[in-house]
Amino acid sequence: MSEERTDTPSGEGAGRKKKWPRHERGGFMWGLQGPQFLVVVLVILSIVGLLMLQQMLMAALWAVVAIPIGVVGAITWKGRPLMYRLWDKTKKRVRMALGETRWRTSEAPVAAGSLNLPGDVGARLSVHSTKWGGGLYYDARAQRATAVLKCESQGWDLASDADRSSRGRGFVKVCRLIARSTSVERVATMARTIPSETTAARQAHRQAVRDRKVEDGWGEDVMASVLTGREFVDGEGKLRGPEDQQVAVSRDTLVVISVSVPRAQKQIRSYGGGLQGAAEVLAAEIGRFRERVPECGVTSSEWLTPAQLGDCSRLAMDLDATEILARTVDERDQDIHDIGTALLVDDDDPNVLVTNGGVHSTYWISEWPQTQVPLGFLEDLICKAQYPMTVTQVYTAENTGPAIRRVTKSLDSIESKFDINRRLGRRTSILDRRAVPDLMERENELADGHVPMRVVGYVRVSGHDRDELAVNEDKMHAYAPNLDLQPLKDLQWEGFVASSLPVGWGM
Repeated sequence: MSEERTDTPSGEGAGRKKKWPRHERGGFMWGLQGPQFLVVVLVILSIVGLLMLQQMLMAALWAVVAIPIGVVGAITWKGRPLMYRLWDKTKKRVRMALGETRWRTSEAPVAAGSLNLPGDVGARLSVHSTKWGGGLYYDARAQRATAVLKCESQGWDLASDADRSSRGRGFVKVCRLIARSTSVERVATMARTIPSETTAARQAHRQAVRDRKVEDGWGEDVMASVLTGREFVDGEGKLRGPEDQQVAVSRDTLVVISVSVPRAQKQIRSYGGGLQGAAEVLAAEIGRFRERVPECGVTSSEWLTPAQLGDCSRLAMDLDATEILARTVDERDQDIHDIGTALLVDDDDPNVLVTNGGVHSTYWISEWPQTQVPLGFLEDLICKAQYPMTVTQVYTAENTGPAIRRVTKSLDSIESKFDINRRLGRRTSILDRRAVPDLMERENELADGHVPMRVVGYVRVSGHDRDELAVNEDKMHAYAPNLDLQPLKDLQWEGFVASSLPVGWGM
């Protein structure tokens, strides 16, 4: 029968009796689901069949077993068949006994460690692992989530000048495109040169041979010559000096993408809010970058795990860490962030930062080239160094309104200077005359809707001691004649964090 219930709501139809179907009538038949109904029917039919065949003893014995099975099959407890519950319990017990239990990672990022570094870097930043396997930094004070991608390109040394220019131009365009996103606060590129020890160099060579699926006997001979120091004689048998010695180095580019939580608040809420939503927004920006970057000749772009993030910080501070990390790469948990013992030792010198792994000096690119230079004017600085260094460029999108006001103010200032010089009969500076066309072109670009982009550059050079650092600094200045490099006096630690640690910080 159906249940009768009288509702007394206000309005039309108040007090009218309404009929609601009984809950037990749900299911396949008699309130039973399909498997339940099948079990009960089989029990009844089997007993009836034995009775019809006059197998009384067999029917009695079978009834002792079949009736409890039928009762269990017919019972529903808390809206779920009892046979389902017993089956799930049995599977769980069997899997636990066999060691085949399953587990599922959380959708939200999981804490993976912290940076054991002095100052705000260690106090504000936390490291988390995500469901995609990559790691991220979270700055609680600035409300910023940062992820790091490692990009590598093959065949750069053998590429033509036109191909190199095309690759470089495309890579910069992709970085600027990501930096213009409404949720992205800044994008930084870190071109690293890391001298490799024996184990690290051999592992890198074997990995390249395995990825390309070739037998490289000539490369093995060259690698052996480099590692054993037999490179002091060239192919013609002439002696070469120590300054021409070739060392095994690895080069790559880290792309650091930082998402501002306040800017992306709507998107973060649509993904569930909190750090989980911020990670989803960050993953979307990483997906956009990885879709476009192969067109620039980048053969691999890897989202770094928490362990690899720790390796980046350790390699920046400890010059001898390449050999240790290469030997222990298979032993470390990729979800654990650890920078080892590469801790800050001394920053009393205003021009040098000393760690227990080396001596470092960071420069700020105060002036970019004012004359016409080729597109790859940084190639010598990035691709020819044989010493530990990092060239960092930080892209930050600016609001169009303030940028237009600054350009207009600069034009008005130069125009006023022209007028005063004309009245006083003084000569106008060539720099001011050349600045006018550039400012007018910039004003037209802003008026057309182009988003202004601010680019800040840093160069960090390292050495095992102060003498080696001085030699490497001289080499660095020789490879960067078009740049105005200024040492960050009394700001070496802050500059080192901005130029060498992939945490998404600026100055």
